[in-house]
Amino acid sequence: MRMVAMATLALLGCKSHDEEATSVRASEPAAKAAPAVGKPALRGGIRREPRAYFGVIVPAGTKPEACEAIATKAAKASTFELILRRTTPAEIGWNTTPKVMFDEDLIPAGEREAIDKATVAIGLVTKSTVEDATLAHRVAEAALKVAEACHGWVIDVDVRRVITRATLAERVPGTTFLAPKMLTIHKVSGDNELGFLDTAGLVRLGLPELLVANVPASQGVAVNLLLNTTAQTLVDRRDLTRDGELDVDLATFAGNWGLEDIKARGGTGKITWNVRWSTPPHEDGDPVLELYVPGAEPTVALVAAIEKYDGANEDKVQNLDFQPELDSAAVQARAALGALRTRFAKGVPYNERLSIKAPFATDHDNVEWMWVDVFMWKRDAIEGTLGNTPDDVKALKLGSKVKVKFSDVADFIHRHGDGTNAGGFSFDVMRKHGIDVPPLSEM
Repeated sequence: MRMVAMATLALLGCKSHDEEATSVRASEPAAKAAPAVGKPALRGGIRREPRAYFGVIVPAGTKPEACEAIATKAAKASTFELILRRTTPAEIGWNTTPKVMFDEDLIPAGEREAIDKATVAIGLVTKSTVEDATLAHRVAEAALKVAEACHGWVIDVDVRRVITRATLAERVPGTTFLAPKMLTIHKVSGDNELGFLDTAGLVRLGLPELLVANVPASQGVAVNLLLNTTAQTLVDRRDLTRDGELDVDLATFAGNWGLEDIKARGGTGKITWNVRWSTPPHEDGDPVLELYVPGAEPTVALVAAIEKYDGANEDKVQNLDFQPELDSAAVQARAALGALRTRFAKGVPYNERLSIKAPFATDHDNVEWMWVDVFMWKRDAIEGTLGNTPDDVKALKLGSKVKVKFSDVADFIHRHGDGTNAGGFSFDVMRKHGIDVPPLSEM
């Protein structure tokens, strides 16, 4: 099973599968036919029915019937169909792995303990047959009324986030939409495969979620930022640029989206995605729009497009003349890395990163040492994507998939989920010889 940084939850409350679900409006409209997976998405063909799902966790000791009565009253006062269902905190995302997100100090520790004791939640689910950008906002308002009357807590199930009255305008789409605040981006990795990133929250605006596959570990942050700008573009345009393509250009954005910093790094702030329908990462999800850059090597094409958009990092080649000391450091590094072998037996956990330093034969009978972002380690074979731009190995490019023998590894960097790092044995030797090497956290 793959390991997920922030998993979405499929829409619940369908009347045909839940005897306790009740509706105070007309029956749900029939779903549109699913698009053909693998085919380019077409202009005018990506819109879907907006829908939203919020849950209210009922405090332990409070009768859920009383809260349901309040929810029914709120539903009858609404101008849209609202389906109510009794469920559990776990089903709407609380106290699961990974857990629901909450802003710092949004829920005091004592209240979190109270939520952990709760056993009942009320789901408020809706969808619309017409374009309705404020649907999620209005459902959230109804959920907050129920929570305030029952002294409960609201979970935004679509993006797995706690919502309070204070954060409603900032976190839930209403008259405006701001992707970095109103979307959740999941990072999925493990199972000895390259990871992918996808969005959660566009469904509330009647748009498919987005997915980028084959993402090297070193590009996770960049793709995260790109998904935000791409989602914002799609929401603002309400459609693709052309059949099978979506242009993103930060110069067209209002406000500060970092374009000046990008230009200072030599980037353009522009990218053109190819867009096709893909199967959802979650079993019961709807088809998603996969964003990709065409090329013989998907990882290389993606990294090249990111560098053009964001600007390329300087990649220096250094010739070192203290190889015996580096060889001794490599022995220590392999011993430390070997002790972690079982940790990576099923791939690199979603909230960690493993990079190794390995030798590659150059075109002129030398050796070029480069870093590799690992996604698979089986027996003596380690596979990953190249994290450096080769200086004298024409057959490889930044982002190329490569295979390395464990016995050839000279160093490693292990980034833990808590932000700490291990490894970097060769850096200690380089610093000893007066070479300025940044700390592991900046590598």
